[in-house]
Amino acid sequence: MLRFELKNALSGVAPNEIASFTPFPKEDTYTPEYATDSNNIYQVGLNELKQDRVAALVMAGGMGSRLKYPHPKGTFPISVLGTMTPIFVIQAMRILALERLSGGTVPFYVMCSADNILETREFFETGAHGKYQPFFGLEPTQVVFFTQGEVPCFDLDYQPLKSGPDSLVTAADGNGGLYSALFNGPNGPGTSTAWLDIERRGVRYIHVFTVDNPLTRICDPELVGQFVTQRYDVALKAVPKRSPEEKTGVICRNGTRTVVAEYTELPQDLREATDDDGKLLFSCGNIANHMFTVEFIKRAALGRLPWHVAKKAIPYYDEATGKTVRPDAPNGYKLEMFIFDGLTYADRVGVFLAAREHEFAPVKNADGEDSPASAEALIRAELAFIGAKDFGGQVDQTQVGLGMQ
Repeated sequence: MLRFELKNALSGVAPNEIASFTPFPKEDTYTPEYATDSNNIYQVGLNELKQDRVAALVMAGGMGSRLKYPHPKGTFPISVLGTMTPIFVIQAMRILALERLSGGTVPFYVMCSADNILETREFFETGAHGKYQPFFGLEPTQVVFFTQGEVPCFDLDYQPLKSGPDSLVTAADGNGGLYSALFNGPNGPGTSTAWLDIERRGVRYIHVFTVDNPLTRICDPELVGQFVTQRYDVALKAVPKRSPEEKTGVICRNGTRTVVAEYTELPQDLREATDDDGKLLFSCGNIANHMFTVEFIKRAALGRLPWHVAKKAIPYYDEATGKTVRPDAPNGYKLEMFIFDGLTYADRVGVFLAAREHEFAPVKNADGEDSPASAEALIRAELAFIGAKDFGGQVDQTQVGLGMQ
């Protein structure tokens, strides 16, 4: 079945190849700095949090390979206020501050991969091996771990690659595997431990974000408030693109559907198109920061997402020599699903256009752009902007939502 999907993905039409792209509608784009009712929206979000209807979910299946760090990416420490602080700890502190502010409880769902779930769980349970309280001050029962799916890898002739005499090479199924991993369990749809916990708590909305952005405002009350007020199925936080050539996906429309058009999918004339003020028309840069209703996640989990193919250099077991081969050049294919392809199951979608300098500090590379050094500089600037003395300090809630607590 997967081999058929692979051949189909390689020979067929890409999801957005036959496209009629138009900018995302302004009426469904919320920009806090221009909003006239942001305080009311913020209070709506706080009330939802107070009622325990909002949960946080971090996609944390990756290892820190590109950071030259052989551990789960969420355990990677960056400098905050002069202290090397793991990203997971920053996220836990944000949740604790949010709970103090709202008076509610925010469940924290941690999506891991088969490669890192044991180490991730141990990191939480031991408080980073004794450096912090267990679960970093969160209640153990409010942190739920679950694992995304794995799929076989194939060679260039579409045959499964082996990792040993009787085993196959597998890889995580991409962030689009979130829907199925969160919903499906050993006894069928809707039976995963995480999903049963969601139902037991009465959670209605889930903020889903990547592990590698320490400036993510987890369950930002203004985002929650706008999402609930407008009755969206999905809201996507985005940042304005810096230039037409910035290689990031753009949230836009393809016909009547909301899509994320990858850089290579958007024609140059559309990438460079501007309005009367000289601003890019296709400007909503995707940062993989989402608010979902629980019902939407269920629909997406019961639906079907397309597979995307990446040609990679994949270590494999050579049956002739009985040894593992580590090729330098691409020798096979990895399959993955993208979370934004689930948008096809959303009826109402909104975009929350955030300020890049306040909410986007990706930690992806060891050096240069999107590195720990660049993220730390952005965090210092953010702390200076909101005047926070420490993670539990006073911040100007009207300016920046939760800011950096």
